Amino acid sequence: IGDPHEPPDHCARLLDCSYIPALAALEFDEMLLVAVAFASLGSVQTPPLWIKTLGYSASEVWTVEISKPGIPVVTTKIQGAPVDLMFDTANMAGLSISTNKAKELNLSVVGKWEDLDSSGAVIGYTSVFRVKEMSVFGQTWSDQRATSIDDDQVHGTLFGYGLLGPKYLQGCIVTFDYQSGLVAVRRGPGKSLPGWKELKMVVSDAFPGLPLVHGKVNGRPLLMELDTGKSRCVVDPELDHELNFPITVHGSKIQSVEIGPLEFTVPAAKVASFKGLSQRLPEPLLIGVGSDLLSKFVWSIDYARSVVMVQNKSAKGMPGS
Repeated sequence: IGDPHEPPDHCARLLDCSYIPALAALEFDEMLLVAVAFASLGSVQTPPLWIKTLGYSASEVWTVEISKPGIPVVTTKIQGAPVDLMFDTANMAGLSISTNKAKELNLSVVGKWEDLDSSGAVIGYTSVFRVKEMSVFGQTWSDQRATSIDDDQVHGTLFGYGLLGPKYLQGCIVTFDYQSGLVAVRRGPGKSLPGWKELKMVVSDAFPGLPLVHGKVNGRPLLMELDTGKSRCVVDPELDHELNFPITVHGSKIQSVEIGPLEFTVPAAKVASFKGLSQRLPEPLLIGVGSDLLSKFVWSIDYARSVVMVQNKSAKGMPGS
């Protein structure tokens, strides 16, 4: 999940995880009520315009907390109990729960999962738990499976008690706004809109739901993943060697990362192999864009249409915008 001990300086807890009960209305009086609801949260004074632009209703917009390493955390219900999980768009297991939390919830072990790192190396085996019922974003699933994750990887109350992946978002459009502390999820496809650049996703049967798009690093076209579960960007050693990034105390400095119409500098990217993923993709994966950059703009994954939508300007007030 990417360097929990090295959080970006700008990351901090934003909001308690809860549902905002009044976002659908578009009339003036109703929007005024929405603004009051936001003001009561103490972080956002008016609802962001993208809520109206993208057509989200009240029951589709949720507040999230930004964990210490900068990863969004959402509240789920597992066996009826609230459980905070890091929202990890690259978690192909779908649902992962820390071993201590699984014991607390009395989840039964029903199998084992081969744990691989991004290079494809087997790094161990984890337990698979049966989850009788799980709810998130207003939807409920029965008889689910969850892989175990070491407690020291999620750090409990600081970062949540596990990971939630894109398995539960298939056929949806989901929008991320870190600055406002909001995530919106709607069943069914979105649509092309002025002011939003659409990036076609590279769909992989091997990694369903993994948001892969084409972008550029220092002007070089390549395949990148948008990984909310990474606290910072990660580059493959092949790209690090090819472009000869300057080395800093904390990693490799990247002058330019282009995601659609947006361009960013990365002060310190981690270097780690994506070989295991690349072997099962149509082209090599050379960079994982983490929450250090994904927090700087509003963006959506439209799983129903297999596109990523990027707002044409950086989110106001975000570092580097």
